[in-house]
Amino acid sequence: AHYGPNVLKRLRREPWHLKLLRNLFSFFAILLWIAALLCFIPGVDLPQLGIAILTVILVNGLFAFLQEYKSDRAMEMLQQMIARTCRVTRDGNLLEIDAGALVPGDLITLEEGDLVPADARLVEAFEVEVDNSSLTGESTPARRYKSDQPVLISGRFLWIELPNIVFAGTALVRGRARALVFGTGMNSEIGKIAHLTQDIRIEQSPLQRQLRGTVYAIAALAGALGLGFLFLGWFVAGLSFLEAFVFFIGIFVANVPEGLLPTVTLALAMAVQRMAGRHALVKSLPSVETLGCTTVICCDKTGTLTQNLMMATEILADGKIVQVTGVAYRPRGEFRVHGADLTAEAISRWTTLRRLLECAFICNNARLEKSGAEYRVVGDPTEGALICLAEKSGLRGVHQRLHLNPFESMRKRMSVVAKPHHRGEPIVYVKGAPIETLRQCDRICWNGAVRSLDEDDRRSILEANDEMAKRGLRVLAFAYRDAAELNGASYRTAEVESQLVFLGLVALSDPVRPEVPAAIQACHTAGIRVIMITGDYALTAGSIAKQIGLGGNQPLRSLTGTDLSELEDDRLRAILRQGETIFARVAPEHKLRIVSLLKQMGEIVAVTGDGVNDAPALKKADIGIAMGVRGNDVAKEAAHMILTDDNFGSIVAAIEEGRAIFDNIKKFAAYVFNSNPQEMYPYIFWVLFPGMPLAMTVMGVLAVDVGTDLIPAMGLGIEPPEEGIMDRPPRRRDEKLLSLDFILRSYFVQGTLLALSCYATYYYMGWVLGAWRPGDSLASMPASPAGLDFAAASFAYLQTLTAYFFPTVTTQIGNVLSKRSWKTSLFSIHFLHPLRRREALAAIAGWRPPRYTARVK
Repeated sequence: AHYGPNVLKRLRREPWHLKLLRNLFSFFAILLWIAALLCFIPGVDLPQLGIAILTVILVNGLFAFLQEYKSDRAMEMLQQMIARTCRVTRDGNLLEIDAGALVPGDLITLEEGDLVPADARLVEAFEVEVDNSSLTGESTPARRYKSDQPVLISGRFLWIELPNIVFAGTALVRGRARALVFGTGMNSEIGKIAHLTQDIRIEQSPLQRQLRGTVYAIAALAGALGLGFLFLGWFVAGLSFLEAFVFFIGIFVANVPEGLLPTVTLALAMAVQRMAGRHALVKSLPSVETLGCTTVICCDKTGTLTQNLMMATEILADGKIVQVTGVAYRPRGEFRVHGADLTAEAISRWTTLRRLLECAFICNNARLEKSGAEYRVVGDPTEGALICLAEKSGLRGVHQRLHLNPFESMRKRMSVVAKPHHRGEPIVYVKGAPIETLRQCDRICWNGAVRSLDEDDRRSILEANDEMAKRGLRVLAFAYRDAAELNGASYRTAEVESQLVFLGLVALSDPVRPEVPAAIQACHTAGIRVIMITGDYALTAGSIAKQIGLGGNQPLRSLTGTDLSELEDDRLRAILRQGETIFARVAPEHKLRIVSLLKQMGEIVAVTGDGVNDAPALKKADIGIAMGVRGNDVAKEAAHMILTDDNFGSIVAAIEEGRAIFDNIKKFAAYVFNSNPQEMYPYIFWVLFPGMPLAMTVMGVLAVDVGTDLIPAMGLGIEPPEEGIMDRPPRRRDEKLLSLDFILRSYFVQGTLLALSCYATYYYMGWVLGAWRPGDSLASMPASPAGLDFAAASFAYLQTLTAYFFPTVTTQIGNVLSKRSWKTSLFSIHFLHPLRRREALAAIAGWRPPRYTARVK
C-alpha cells in the first residue's frame, strides 16, 4: 500500500462527450450552424443547402474528435510493455505472481526471453544481454553484469547505461539473472517516460492556427457586409425588412465559404492517399500540412539513415584493404583491392584471405535463410554478416564441429575446434575483439606463409584497427591454430586460445541507405536542417553523418547526453542555432528537451523515433514520425505519421506533399474570393444607384455559391505538388493564409475583372434586345420588377439576368483552371498531362453547336 501497484497511472482526462461537443461547436462550426439555420427561415426556403451545411459540420466534427481520441492511446501501449506476471522469491519460496503486485525490495528471477517487470539491480547474472531498444532506440543487445563486477564505463555516463541495472519494459535476450527491485510503476524509468508523455499538451498545427485566423477574418467580413446591405436595402432601397433580411442571408451565406472545411479535409485526405503510396501513413490529417512548413528534422540514425543491419564492408589481410560491396544480407557482392575486382579464383589463391573467410564461416553460430526475395539472419546479426561475407566469396561446404568455447564478455572472444571437409586434422578458429585476440597471437599468416609476429606487425595492425574504429566501424580480429599443436591437451579456453596465428581484421557497419544522401541534399535545398539524435556512440554517428552529407561543408559538432545535462538552456539554444548537430548517447528527457527548445525558437520540428524512449519527443513535436517496421506500438500511437519502410527518403517525399497542401488551400481561397465580387456588385449598384436594375438575384448568388463554386474549388484542393516546390525555403511560421495583400488582390482586383466580364455580357444582351446602346445610361437596361416580385418580371429582364448569370459560371471555369498553378501558364505544355491535353484539344476540335429548335407552347 505504501508504494502502490506496479502499474502506470493515467492523469485525469477530459470526458469524451465534452471533446465531441467542442469539435461540433468550434467558432467556424458555429458560423456554419448559423448559415444552415438561416436556410430554413420562411422566405429563404433553401432546405437542401441547409442540410448540406449541417452534413459538413457533423462529418468534420466527428473526424476531428476521432483523431483526438486516438491520440490518447499511447498510455495503454506503454502499459502493455510491462510484464504481466513475474517470478519472485518471497519467504524463501519462488512464486509466480502478478507483476502489478511487485514492490521495491522484491527479489525477481529472470530468464532468456522474459520482459523485465520493474527497475532492478542485478545480484546474480550469467551472460546476461538485454534489449534496451525501448529506452535507447538502439537494437544492439547491451551486456549487463552482476553487481560486484567492475563497472567498465569510462568517463561520465547516463543512468540507463549502468551495467548492473535492468529496466522495466526491456527484455532479456540471453542469459539468466536474479535482481533486486528498486523502482515500480510511475517511479520506474518507463513510468517517468509515461509521465513525460502525459504532461505534453496537444498543440494546434500551423494550419489549424491559420484556419482559425482565416475564419475570424471571414466571419467579420461576412457579418459586416451582410449587416451593411441589410440596412442599405431597408433604409435606402426601400425594401421591407423581410426582403432586406433575405438579402442579408444571401450575402452572409455567399461570403461564408461552406466549402472551406470539406476542401481542407479533402486536400489533406488526398495528400494522405498520395503519401501512402510513398511509404508514409498519416494518422492526423492536419499533420500533413505541418510537414510542408517543417524547418528542422530531428532524426534517429539506426534504421532511418542506415539499414539497421550489420554488413562486412572491409577486410585487412596481408596489409591490404579489401573493399566488399553488397545489399543487406544477400550473399552477392564484389571484392575489390585498389579498385580492381577479385574473382572467386583469385580469392581461393589468396591464402590469407581464404583462411580468414573460412574462420568467419566456421567460427559462427548464425545462418542465413531465404525469405521470398530477401535473406534474413537466424542468430546474431554480426555473425550473420560474417556468414554473408563468406558466401559472397563463393565459400561453401560442411565441417564437423568438435568443440565450442562461446563468446564471453570478459575475454571478448569465441573459438571453435572443427574439422573442415577438405582437411584431415582439426583446426582451432578464433574471432573476437582486435586487442584481446591479438594479445593471444604469436604468429601471423603473411602472403601464404606463417611467420613470427613482431612489434612492428602489432603496431600496424592496431593502427589499422584504430583507423577503422574512427570511422565508426565495428572491427573483429580472426586467428587460427592447428589442433595438432595441442598435443592431446583438452579443448579448454586457456589452451585453445593461445599461440594463435593472426589472419586479419574484418570491419562491419550498419550501411547507409542508398537514397539518404540525395534526401539530405534535397532537405538542404529546401532550407530544412537535419539534426541527428541517436542512442549510439558519437564516433559512429559522426562517421554516418559524413557519409550522408550532414552539415554540408560545415564542421559538425557532436554532443553526448552527459554534455547536454551540464548545458544551460541559453547555451543549448545557441548551439541549436548553429547549423546541423549530432547528439549521441541521449536519454528520453534529452530528446524532449531538444525538441522543446527548438519549438521555443520558432522552428517547426519533425521528429523520428521507434521506441518508448521516443514517445515524449514524438508527441511534443509538430510532426512525430514513427518507424513502421521496427517501431513499437508506443511510438506509433504517440506519432502523427508512420513510415512503412523506415526510410528517411520517405520523409522528404512527405514534406513535398505537405507543401502542396498550403498552396492548394490558398488557391481555393483565391478562387472563392474571386467569385464574391461577381455576386456582390449587382446588389451594390442596385442599392447605390436608384433605377439601376438588379443583375443577379439572391437565388442566383446561392446557386453559384453552392452549384459552381464548391465542386471546382474542392478540385483545387487535390492538386499534386507543383514542379520545383522543394527548391524554395519553408514558409515562415507567421505567413498568413489570408494576408491583406492576398485579400485585396483576390477580392478587389481579380474579382472586379471577373465581375466586369459579366457586366460586358450583360450589356451586350441589352444591346441585342435593343434596350441599351453605347453612350446610354447604365441604368437603361430592362428594369427589375416592382418589389422584386420575379413572377411579374418581364421576359427581357429575365434574359439579362441569364446574360449575367451565364458568364458568372463560365468565367469561374476558366478561373479554376488558371488557379491550378501560381506560375505556370494555362497554355504551357507543362500545365496539363500530355494525354489529357490531347483529349481536351480533340474534344474542342470535334465540337459543333447543336441545332436550335424553337419551342412553342
